[in-house]
Amino acid sequence: MKSYDIFKADMNSVEDEMESINLLIKKDRDGYYFLDYLSQHQEWDLDVGYPNIYYDLLLKVKYNIESNLAKYASNKRILRKYNWYKRYYNDVIRRVFGKGQKQNFKIK
Repeated sequence: MKSYDIFKADMNSVEDEMESINLLIKKDRDGYYFLDYLSQHQEWDLDVGYPNIYYDLLLKVKYNIESNLAKYASNKRILRKYNWYKRYYNDVIRRVFGKGQKQNFKIK
């Protein structure tokens, strides 16, 4: 294994970092793998004053998806990808916010 020590946190070993990265790789219903980057809310320490950074990220992603769903409505190949992204995003919103889900985050 090639070592990327410059990218790891000082308190973690390379093996710890690799394990963390591997936990981000998910297999979707369609059998394809993807990097589950939106679910990393715990990295923003939501209880200690940084929730706005994560929430701002979610709203920017939401805007990007909504804009591109409209922009590519007539391009089935690209639209299919944004529909997948929308489903992934909404799944993350459900997991992060639970039943008290913030409606302004969900893409309809």
